[in-house]
Amino acid sequence: MGTLPAISTNVQTAGTAMTGQVALPRIDGAPPHDPPFLDRVGDTLRDHAWVPIVGGVLGAAAAGALAIRGHRGLALRIAAPITGAVAGAGLALSAAAGVGALRGAPSPAAHGPVASPTVEADEDLRVMTFNLHGGMGPENELGSDSAKLDRMADAIRREHPDVVLLQEVDRFATRSNGLDTVEELARRLHPDGVASTPRGTLVTGRQEGTGILTFGGTRIADARGLVHDDPYGDGVLRRLETGVTGDIRAIHNALVDPDVPDGGMPDYFPRVTSDAMLVTPAGNHVRVLAGHYNGPHDGTDYEGAQVDPTAATIGAWDGPTVWGADWNVSSGSSAWKHEASTLGAHGLTDSFDLAGIGPDDHARDSFGDVPRSPIDRIYASEQFTASGTHVAPYPEGEPGASDHHPVVTDLHLHRTGITGG
Repeated sequence: MGTLPAISTNVQTAGTAMTGQVALPRIDGAPPHDPPFLDRVGDTLRDHAWVPIVGGVLGAAAAGALAIRGHRGLALRIAAPITGAVAGAGLALSAAAGVGALRGAPSPAAHGPVASPTVEADEDLRVMTFNLHGGMGPENELGSDSAKLDRMADAIRREHPDVVLLQEVDRFATRSNGLDTVEELARRLHPDGVASTPRGTLVTGRQEGTGILTFGGTRIADARGLVHDDPYGDGVLRRLETGVTGDIRAIHNALVDPDVPDGGMPDYFPRVTSDAMLVTPAGNHVRVLAGHYNGPHDGTDYEGAQVDPTAATIGAWDGPTVWGADWNVSSGSSAWKHEASTLGAHGLTDSFDLAGIGPDDHARDSFGDVPRSPIDRIYASEQFTASGTHVAPYPEGEPGASDHHPVVTDLHLHRTGITGG
């Protein structure tokens, strides 16, 4: 099993507010997440674009003045400000990132007492897990726009969920035209609670992560990110190499051949699980996790590095818990058996199983324009029973809202905490 995930306090709420009335359980032994230097550079570029602009202007002015005072030739007088601008912008970004690194990881916010595991009242909850594909629509499409975002919101609205567990939440990503996926959904759906956590930041400022939306009076009291570092490290050469090759492959898949397999060294991919404590209308406290994990890859134990450490945090609290994810592992496979066994050891059961839908049943298929791969699932703790679980269809004749279909389960929370199977 890998080490425990790091705890990130970088939570985006899209204008909503966490209630703070109860807190998530402490995870003993889990370190605070201190973003790598290149992540801080990207954060500065995205959130404080004036820093490199000011640095570039000052650098250009200084270099130009030196060139003039030194009586340089015309070519150097032209080149000097350009070089100075690039150097000044780079130095300013590095300095700002360095200041952030010196400050270290932010401290968790103050919250109320740890949530109570006692179920106060019987209650029904409809939970959805949904990989948004960055708001780009169906398979192999790039770019997001209002129409695609409207379809994405409609896919959620049609199912009337109380809780939505999100994957591939984009922010400042070129592939999705720089849009903030969760902000766009919040504008369209007006949720009661929003919490999204990025897995990290590229040097360009791009973020991708997971998130949680709540409706129907269910509120988010506390949230955090559980961050898993890339198994191969986060050095400059590692990130540059896989960033370039990954972009080339993505463009080739989108424009030429969608079936080009991944090969060689895996892309740079830290992962994050959004971890939140909810307070329901009946006053119950429910812990929910939204995750997105790497599938099997020769030579890399991604389950051991991502799923197993997250599962190890479940024991920190013995109350009602729901965990939904794009697991990138097909139901019925050996990797799925490991996943189900690991989560089962912590009292969580696949909601498809709870609803009597076996691992080889194509009713589980959730990935693809015409669903063909059963890789999205929701697990629930022993305080719940499931009256039904289904893969939500898209309207016939209309483009899909994502390259995944939402998975929805109707859970009943039992006041006594006894499910009876």
